[in-house]
Amino acid sequence: MVLFYATQVTPRTDGGAGIVGFRRWGSLAVPPQWLMAPGWTESDRSVPVETTEVELQGSSAKLRLVGAEVSILFPGRPAPEALPSVPDCFADLNLNQVDNWLAKKRDAGTIHTAFRTPLDDAELINFRLDVFDDLDNDDVAGSLAAFSAAARDVRRLVTAASQSNNRHVAEGFLMRAIDSYVAGVRTVADDLGRLPIRSAGLIGIRDFLGGYQVSEKFQRLADDNADLSRRLQAVHYALRVKGDKVTVTPERYSGDYGAEVLATFERFRQADAEDHLVQLRRSSAGYIESVILDFVARHNEELFAEVAAHVRRQSRFLDPVVGRFGHELEFYLSYLALMEQLRGSGIPFSRPTIVTEDTDAGPLLHVVQGVDLALALKGGQVVANDVTMADDQQFVVVTGPNQGGKTTFARMIGEVYYLAGLGCPVPAESARVTPASQIFTHFERQEDRDRETSGGKLEDDLIRIHDILQQADDRSLVVINEMFASTTLSDATYLGESILEQFERLGSTVIWVTFVEDLARRPKTVSMVSQTRRDDPTVRTFKVLAQPPAGRIYAEAIAARHGLRRQDIVRRVADHADGPTRPAAEGAGEED
Repeated sequence: MVLFYATQVTPRTDGGAGIVGFRRWGSLAVPPQWLMAPGWTESDRSVPVETTEVELQGSSAKLRLVGAEVSILFPGRPAPEALPSVPDCFADLNLNQVDNWLAKKRDAGTIHTAFRTPLDDAELINFRLDVFDDLDNDDVAGSLAAFSAAARDVRRLVTAASQSNNRHVAEGFLMRAIDSYVAGVRTVADDLGRLPIRSAGLIGIRDFLGGYQVSEKFQRLADDNADLSRRLQAVHYALRVKGDKVTVTPERYSGDYGAEVLATFERFRQADAEDHLVQLRRSSAGYIESVILDFVARHNEELFAEVAAHVRRQSRFLDPVVGRFGHELEFYLSYLALMEQLRGSGIPFSRPTIVTEDTDAGPLLHVVQGVDLALALKGGQVVANDVTMADDQQFVVVTGPNQGGKTTFARMIGEVYYLAGLGCPVPAESARVTPASQIFTHFERQEDRDRETSGGKLEDDLIRIHDILQQADDRSLVVINEMFASTTLSDATYLGESILEQFERLGSTVIWVTFVEDLARRPKTVSMVSQTRRDDPTVRTFKVLAQPPAGRIYAEAIAARHGLRRQDIVRRVADHADGPTRPAAEGAGEED
């Protein structure tokens, strides 16, 4: 049975109970003030999630189930139960480095789950992007960061309670956890109620928390915990230590020892002493402390019995929606931290436009000043580049000199596609992207070099690309880096043409870094060329521009630098021929 709370009522012309909107209430009872339809009874508050109609005192009311799963990452669906495996494209696009960076200081499980679960639903992608837009407001981001810290504190205290060997110590940790929980919920609910938020995700959380914090269950949790905390703070006891014997009594010395000591030595004071007190934050209690607490509990049996009953009653105090919200915030806040760090280094981030059938006419891919995110995180040399693929184009073929930034350029495009598919801002001044159902990559890897096949590297290339062709569809992105480098130019051209023809029939988008310039001259193809300095073609600029391939220029420049042009070789041969003749070797000219 799933419980809901009413969000709206539209009166029916027949005088019935009305059409009622609901939101998921987790495991909580619906407070009476939310039951706005006439004739509702206590039993009417529980509605199965699959139900679309319910009888209210003999009359039927249709239910519109809104937000069956309140979430800022996966709305309307449960969170993934198992940690997804690392996508195959991660290693080639260096996205594993981004994944690990995001998870290194926060809730790794939630972050890995979100980062490894790409979306292909434009509505859900924009849902997350809307949340990021709200987080551009420093007040909103600060409030949610404070709630996230409170949620982590709650989890820490609950863990400490579960690991404690002393029942009273564990109960103390749980009461502190409830204090943090109550304060965090009230603060973030008030903040979201007054701050300007527009995303459906945060509005859903705001609506939920607004009703939750006034619910009977939450009020009882907060009031009972506060009352018991005040009563525990009023407990006084005395310790008498004599040798190895410690006596605990309920007695209390009425004076202030500290004041007495200061008064006694006042005449000797020359100046205010420096404060050397250290605030200790402990999530465990020592053996002696635990024993002392047990004795204190014996002297206050009734109060500690109430504490035990309260903790048992509230053992599941954490509402599933609030708990999930605390975990899911980790993904957003970690990505915000990444953007803040890189923006400080001049790396731009922007909200990508997600191309759908309803999007205004324009290119299928358009990136302005995009950079390789993983390279930027490592502090490497970052050069921003543009790329545009019109709606009647399908392939981007990248040629140019070796070590000219071609692979980095291809990675940048793959990263932009993947990050946009997560609903994240992308590292570019602007971007327009069509969501990809899957991202496939074909880069040379160490395991490929180690694996021996009967046909060598060429056979391995063909096997891998065949596997991709078997899985790709008209919404797939395929990123290929220097395939067929082990064969002749003519064979590589023939094989490349054949493969692109198959991708063309599938409708897949292909980004291909290659030395085969003829592939860049195909129809539906954008030719991109990595650049060199005009005054010295052997120096790379790492810019990649849309233009016809011109690889021969770079080859001639390299040959000239190393004296390997035809005229250079002919001149050296002539110089050698005109030089002094070396003595013939011993035995030369003799007949065999």
